[in-house]
Amino acid sequence: GIPLAAGGASVIVSGTVTASVSSAVVRPASPTTANWSQAPINVTALGANVIITAVGGQTIRVMRMFFVNSDPTTVTNITIQDTTPTSFSGAFRVITGGSFNGNDANGEPLYVSAIGKGIQLNSSAAVQLSGTVWYTQS
Repeated sequence: GIPLAAGGASVIVSGTVTASVSSAVVRPASPTTANWSQAPINVTALGANVIITAVGGQTIRVMRMFFVNSDPTTVTNITIQDTTPTSFSGAFRVITGGSFNGNDANGEPLYVSAIGKGIQLNSSAAVQLSGTVWYTQS
């Protein structure tokens, strides 16, 4: 028999049972646009390097950021800032071939700019920093 509930009664089926099962797999619709914008990080200069441009009246919420110091010989210290400039981090060392990988493990932004301000990386040396930043802006 077929149990109706744990420890409960059961049903006995005699004869033929026919069932129709659709071969199509039903899944939620895939979004056609991403919730986050992304921008390449391509920094080569000493000092403040804007990686997300400001939009008047809007804030930028950085959700994830990844970059590598691609310079073959030079170490740099990086400070992440908005363009006020308000520092979101202290200066941290990125060695040759070293990387920074900040992500939003809990769904909250890593950094939020002041209204009408962009996001920048302030580098203590002229090195090649390459990567991507993911953000929302509104």
